[in-house]
Amino acid sequence: MQSKRQKVVAANWKMNVLPSKAMDLIHQYDISFNESFPQIIVCAPFTNLSNLLESCEMGYFLGAQNCSSEKLGAYTGEIAPEMLVDLNCTHVLIGHSEARQRNPNENLQIPAKIRRAIDCGLKVIYCCGEQLEARNLNQESTFVESQLQADLAQIDIGDLKNLIIAYEPIWAIGTGQHATSEQAQDMHSFIRVVINDKFQNQASSICILYGGSVTAINAIQLSQMPDIDGVLVGGSSLKPVEFKSICEAFIYQ
Repeated sequence: MQSKRQKVVAANWKMNVLPSKAMDLIHQYDISFNESFPQIIVCAPFTNLSNLLESCEMGYFLGAQNCSSEKLGAYTGEIAPEMLVDLNCTHVLIGHSEARQRNPNENLQIPAKIRRAIDCGLKVIYCCGEQLEARNLNQESTFVESQLQADLAQIDIGDLKNLIIAYEPIWAIGTGQHATSEQAQDMHSFIRVVINDKFQNQASSICILYGGSVTAINAIQLSQMPDIDGVLVGGSSLKPVEFKSICEAFIYQ
């Protein structure tokens, strides 16, 4: 039986696409929305957000790729959640593996970032996932559970409606390697167990995305898994034809 949860495809453009070309890429997606189509969130660089307001009128949701844990103030180079809301952003990525790897302090800031983003009215796409070493040692479940427990420490049951979880096995991001659909399903199912234990059996309503080197080919297999509600797409979101095919894999049947 197919899940009643919202199907979601999130495009993470990363540090790609010039602001002047942002809407060109949206138009190249050539997506005609209807009620059976998944929700599509475009997570663009900060510099592109104001240029993408037209996409919201077309049916897309606008997301940022990170935000600060601080309120408006003297934090040079930072972007406050309030600023994103003012630009019609509805979503923000927090905890992406690339952000964690670049900034040694990122892991410590994630709980507060999630709290602030939700308090400002954003929906959080929270990313978690294990490195290859943990997978090779059969410790992927322990690793991911520790992330979930630490990173979600400042939210409660009432916040879950504003949370999307993206499982991104780090060893499968930008490497050409893929978790099998069965491996992805196993971890998504495990994440639901952890969420149920932590939040009093509320995991059935949580949307969980897969985010490890998604293509038009593996999207079809992933879409058949009962605990995979969509995908977080990196490089393939820059390829309009492939991205549209990925979205079509998650059309409600």
